[in-house]
Amino acid sequence: REPSGAPLTLAHADLYRLESAEALEELGLEEYMQGILLVEWPDIARARLPEDALALAFDAPLEGGRRARCTAPGSWAARLAREGL
Repeated sequence: REPSGAPLTLAHADLYRLESAEALEELGLEEYMQGILLVEWPDIARARLPEDALALAFDAPLEGGRRARCTAPGSWAARLAREGL
């Protein structure tokens, strides 16, 4: 929830098949950035995403399972620390 108590919007965008950055215009990602926007395969959209976007990267190590890496620029590090993450 937002500090006002209003619910946040959660949207998901899978950009794997996008062929150009120009195609992003048709998706209207900017309007979803007012809430929470989860972006898979974000490389083509890097220039349009906020510089301080929280980035999660998942991989599957050879020994099995999954590993998540979090890159928390700007104010994210302090925000996550407050939450004990």
